[in-house]
Amino acid sequence: MADSSVETFVESFERARNALPGSKLSEMRGSAIAAFARDGFPTPRLESWKYTNLNRLSRAAFDPLADVASVEASAWADLRIAGADVIVIANGRYDAAASSVGSLPAGTVLSPLSEAIDGVEAEFREAEEGAAGSLVALNTAFMRDGLVLRLPKGAVLARPVQILHVVDGGAKSLSVHPRTLIVTGENSEATVIETFAGAGEAAYWTNAVTEIRVGANAGIRHYKRQSEAVSAFHTAVSRVRLDRDARYEAVALATGAALSRNELRVSFEGSGADAELRGGALLRGRQHADNTTEADHRVPHTSSRQVFRNVLDGRSRSVFQGGVIVEKDAQKTDSSQSNRNLLLSAGAQADTKPELRIFADDVKCAHGATVGDLDRTALFYLNSRGIPPDEAKALLIGAFVGEIAETIADEAVKAHFDAAIAGWMTGLGGEGA
Repeated sequence: MADSSVETFVESFERARNALPGSKLSEMRGSAIAAFARDGFPTPRLESWKYTNLNRLSRAAFDPLADVASVEASAWADLRIAGADVIVIANGRYDAAASSVGSLPAGTVLSPLSEAIDGVEAEFREAEEGAAGSLVALNTAFMRDGLVLRLPKGAVLARPVQILHVVDGGAKSLSVHPRTLIVTGENSEATVIETFAGAGEAAYWTNAVTEIRVGANAGIRHYKRQSEAVSAFHTAVSRVRLDRDARYEAVALATGAALSRNELRVSFEGSGADAELRGGALLRGRQHADNTTEADHRVPHTSSRQVFRNVLDGRSRSVFQGGVIVEKDAQKTDSSQSNRNLLLSAGAQADTKPELRIFADDVKCAHGATVGDLDRTALFYLNSRGIPPDEAKALLIGAFVGEIAETIADEAVKAHFDAAIAGWMTGLGGEGA
């Protein structure tokens, strides 16, 4: 941990606190920056951060207050999902001109955080104690914009909602701290996509927090595409609570950033709740991507599935820490984990730690993990059928990573993820980032 970096954020907060949105959040922000000042950045001494070292990030000089020109939204037009309502957050601030929202069901709130923040303070959860929650605390201190989505009972959104985060600070090293809040009423449904991208001469840091409460018999499909600039840092925490018979589907794909961590924590608080968590990373060069999950089954008759796939080239490194907790009263839990890692070079490294903590006796739980290279027999078979080696290699990799997004039913949304995969595949064989 770099004390000077922590002090810089504390000093920046003191300069900015009266200008940050949300008049009712002053006390919460003050407590959050005090917690960050006390605990600093998480380090590998924490078990949950054992495989990811933030030294490169904590020693950098990121400015959460830099005044930069607005981003040219047209440069990111290819990242917009056809037919979706789009909220654009550019350099951490809502861009009304680039955003587009159509008609919504009665009672639905779809708004940038900066315009709704005084009405949602009660929904924000505290960060967990200690350094493990310090990045959430830092987000709470500096959050300026993001998305608020509230669905009343029975509301079904016909169109996906996309939050397009873009960062381009030019020569300035920015840090942005977007916050997303999704609260759904009984029997409601929505699809939400978070897209992160960026450019610019200098490295930057995105530190995002997403909070989701899925009501009884409601369904949320929550997808995330992380395509940050290759010099960027990306840390994100999603905290999800599921009520009775709630359904939650998550897909998180990382192809960008020099160092990224995607943390997804799901709490099962109602019987019959179900979650499917899919994700992974496509890496090259010296990229580092960490997917850390926790499915906390607290009540009986709940189910979860985790499927994560990583493809690594160059000297890149992936991390999967998949946690499943079955509390003592959570009988009849059904949970599974699968993490597979495909190494395309001798210098690539995959760390995988699926973990089950079971305190009930009537459950069905399983986990598995593999690390290996391309199947030589399959390559030989394809070559023998006249398929060139590079094409055969691409076919096998495509089939492997296709499992990440195969559950996405909306064609336009799936195309958004297919484009990220295809873009990465064009660079096969090069060191890249």
